[in-house]
Amino acid sequence: MTNSTIVYIPDLHCADLKTQATWEAMANWIVANKDLKNIIAVLGIGDNVTVPTVSNLNQAKAGWDIIASAGIPYVVNLGNHDYDNEGIWPDPRNITAFNAVFPL
Repeated sequence: MTNSTIVYIPDLHCADLKTQATWEAMANWIVANKDLKNIIAVLGIGDNVTVPTVSNLNQAKAGWDIIASAGIPYVVNLGNHDYDNEGIWPDPRNITAFNAVFPL
């Protein structure tokens, strides 16, 4: 039986705007180790950005695109920081910016 690996990425927003190179280095490590670690998928748990603008989300997407270009399936989940207005009342569930960058 061959072992498979699913990479789990928590709270990407900790690396997004401050150190874009860190996120891209993480994505490149995943790609470089795809075969060695038998990486079959990557799961992001949300909070892709600190401030949910299209510009910031596009920076986060750059790392996801590295993973996708290697043919590795990924799932990008929403965290409270990914919602317009950062999930704060009165509009806690609007995801216009997120949907513009990560369409269905």
